[in-house]
Amino acid sequence: MKGGYTYALADHPDIVVRQNLSIGSSHPPLVPYRLANSSLAGSDILLIDLVVNEQRILVQHGYSEKAFQTSSDVLDYVIAKCAETNTIPIVLLMPERIGHKDPVHRQRIRKHYIEQCRIRSIPYYDGYVFTEGLAKRLGTSYSSLFKDGSHIQTHHAYTLGLDLAESILRWYPHADSVREIGTYAPLSCLIPPHDCGRSVTHSTSIARAEFIGLKPGDSIELLAPANSEVVGLSFNMARSNCSLAIAGASTTTKSLATSYYSKDRALWMVVWSLMTPVLTSKDGKLRLTAVERGSDANIELHDHGALPEHYQSDTQRIEIAGLVMRHLTTKCLMLRVTNDIFVGPRTPSEPETP
Repeated sequence: MKGGYTYALADHPDIVVRQNLSIGSSHPPLVPYRLANSSLAGSDILLIDLVVNEQRILVQHGYSEKAFQTSSDVLDYVIAKCAETNTIPIVLLMPERIGHKDPVHRQRIRKHYIEQCRIRSIPYYDGYVFTEGLAKRLGTSYSSLFKDGSHIQTHHAYTLGLDLAESILRWYPHADSVREIGTYAPLSCLIPPHDCGRSVTHSTSIARAEFIGLKPGDSIELLAPANSEVVGLSFNMARSNCSLAIAGASTTTKSLATSYYSKDRALWMVVWSLMTPVLTSKDGKLRLTAVERGSDANIELHDHGALPEHYQSDTQRIEIAGLVMRHLTTKCLMLRVTNDIFVGPRTPSEPETP
């Protein structure tokens, strides 16, 4: 969000933002997808911001136990990755108002992450506490601070970013961590080979990405690590307007046709979770097949709006960048913060326990 909390961090004189690996409209598998080929060397802190998009899909279509497990596995991946460079992860609980009046779903993802952070001793900053406090100071309602269900108003997000920066600077000098052996389910990326004759490349002024283009009926076969399952996929939302079937020992068909499809935009890469992960076959093979819209009654839905009416007659196709795989558990170095994991906001009273 232009002018949001990331701009406040970048503007702060005592903070240097070394990398911004975020991709909008994405789910937790984004983290291993982006960090797989990135180094955290020289970084004191890794800031993880995942809550809003998960809360949105939870409210709109539910969130399977497998998907909750994936978000927990991503946190394990983070503390294993951070252990390599003694980088401290901080989970940012960015506020939202999606389902704010729903007693079942209200802030459920926030509560999930606080619970998982406490289990793993991962520090977190609670943006909900900051936003509720800001509403009280301004004499207004929590909901009025948002421009839509997912986004706090830009100037309020900037103010939150300033408080986040100051909270980190107050907390970090007292932070203490240890590295120890832990058990987790490793996550990795599976990138289709680009010599299959279907490779597509898109570039913008700041990004370049390669995809495999498929039309309904087209398929490619991939060899995945044994005893693994597909938990996420990366694709080009701007140029995908049908569905993808991922087949191994089981099959999940995911709708990739969204309101973000456009002939005027070449690239909008996202990384999504699968609500129903796909186990590889016994020989490790996976088959990816493009499927026409509406041809599968058991299709897995998304939370990004319907394909615009004026694009309904366009030739159907999808552009796939890669998959995120979960493996059997293994042991490796993990990083644990041993002192107070509540980074902020540092209000006069501690936040209520969710």
